[in-house]
Amino acid sequence: MAACSFIEEMENSLNVSVTWGRLHESRDSVARRFARMLQDLAAVHPALADWKKLGGPHGKPPQPFCAMPPDIDELVGIFTEGRYFTDIGHEPMPNLGYTAVA
Repeated sequence: MAACSFIEEMENSLNVSVTWGRLHESRDSVARRFARMLQDLAAVHPALADWKKLGGPHGKPPQPFCAMPPDIDELVGIFTEGRYFTDIGHEPMPNLGYTAVA
């Protein structure tokens, strides 16, 4: 069961953190679920259909977070990059799931 950890409103942005507890899910499964969420949000309001990557080069326009409608393979790649690893030994930490920032 998903639980919203926190919602933080900042200048022109909204930070939502969600956790699923001890649910272990493949990147493909997470990507499909995330794609459905993005499509559902886009249906609510056009402003929720335009997600941008954070932390781009200074002075350059923000880049799209992903294609819309979402491409599953692209989202799998985003979650592949968003895996957690130990500081020492760089071992995967699957119990922490994945992260994506937009």
